[in-house]
Amino acid sequence: MKGLVFRLFLLLSFSLGYPQSVQYVGKEDIRSIASKSERTLLKTFTIWCEPCRMNMKNYIDVESQYKNTQLYYVLIETEGNKRLQPTIDYLTGKHPKAKILVLKDEDFGRGVRRKNKNFLKTFNYNDQPIDEGIGKDIVLDKGANVLAVTSWQDRLSDETWQDNIGILRRKVFPLLK
Repeated sequence: MKGLVFRLFLLLSFSLGYPQSVQYVGKEDIRSIASKSERTLLKTFTIWCEPCRMNMKNYIDVESQYKNTQLYYVLIETEGNKRLQPTIDYLTGKHPKAKILVLKDEDFGRGVRRKNKNFLKTFNYNDQPIDEGIGKDIVLDKGANVLAVTSWQDRLSDETWQDNIGILRRKVFPLLK
């Protein structure tokens, strides 16, 4: 019995040591979040997106390197989906201070494809054609104006999908300074 109580105590101690910042958001909520800092970087993410997972290392220090920027991982999952909690657990395991936004079904629709497409339509840049891939970086200013949206198509010929640092250095980081 003592062992069980001790293990529960340890489990609670560790879980309380890593506070999760998970918010369910609609369009206006995202605009409100953007108004709280000079720049907001939205990183779309799903657990089954291998490039999303492989490139997490490039985002861990964004907020410490760019003091005027907030980074949010935007989860492209249907509310209540069985993949939602494992995705949150994965993110907070890799990045304990991660701020996570879950898109509300009522604003963006149900299903990953529909939700992603509606989200990208809402936060599009200069009405450019929408590449519906996952793993986008969207930079917003304080007025929630879209300054950039990245895509796998932004890679140079010598860059691979396993590392998007080149895209970040060319298209995202200059906007965060």
